[in-house]
Amino acid sequence: MILNLNQNGEQARGLLVRAFLNDTVNKGIYALYFPFNRAAGSYLSNLTLLENETKNKARNGNGILTKDEQKKLISKDFGLVLSQTADFATLKNNTELLAQVNFPESYIYKMKDAEVYPFITNLQENVYTTAFLADVDFIKYEITDQNIQDIVDDAAEFKKKIGDNKLEDKEASVANDAMNKIITDLHKDIVSMDRNVGKFASDFPDFVNGYYKCTLPIKDGVRHQGKSGFVFKAGVKQPGAIIRINGTDKMAVADEEAYYELTIIKVGKYKATVTLKTGESKEFDIEIHRRKIDDQNFNMD
Repeated sequence: MILNLNQNGEQARGLLVRAFLNDTVNKGIYALYFPFNRAAGSYLSNLTLLENETKNKARNGNGILTKDEQKKLISKDFGLVLSQTADFATLKNNTELLAQVNFPESYIYKMKDAEVYPFITNLQENVYTTAFLADVDFIKYEITDQNIQDIVDDAAEFKKKIGDNKLEDKEASVANDAMNKIITDLHKDIVSMDRNVGKFASDFPDFVNGYYKCTLPIKDGVRHQGKSGFVFKAGVKQPGAIIRINGTDKMAVADEEAYYELTIIKVGKYKATVTLKTGESKEFDIEIHRRKIDDQNFNMD
């Protein structure tokens, strides 16, 4: 495998969208409206660029299988630690601790790559302290400071491999950066087509339905919709805060500017739990609207 999940998903979706846009009947419909026609042409051009970059990545041998396997291993190891700690918190009726550690293995694996290291080090600093690990009731779980440090070291190695332009293989970094930029442009093209496809709703409803069907993201089957914003406490930004959409596997870790973004979420009303690095948690009501990424800041006061 030479593509990550995001790149692979966009390639798979691109095949469906291209077939739809190149269909003779469909082309005759959208050619009537310049804004949609322009966005469709841009999408097809960018898809060709993505395919060419994929060929370059394959030719240079810049696959990421090793990175993906490493992320799975980190997720498994730390997921087990969190699971055992959650059991301990439940037995002790410690709801604050439970809120900090109640993340399954799948949460870690589905995180953005750059979020894995800060997520783990945050918990190392604020939960797995020397005093906590020495708790007489926790010792039986056989989780030691060295166990935690080994996972942190693995996460640091993973970060070096994938994050912040510090990949050991610079050619792979350049290839991924180029592909991800093209994917961003493809997303902009779809947003543009989304804005204009309603023009055909009255006269060509089958065209509109076909468009929405083929442009669904392959992995989740929902569109680019969600929430973004900042986390504050007493007017101060809170980097490292964890935002979870309750009842789903969606989560994000606020970056150094306390900014978060959650996307690919089904339309509806949800509860979101925000947990600061201090362990303080608060629940918020949120609503996801169709084909919109709304701004929503979380104030922990």
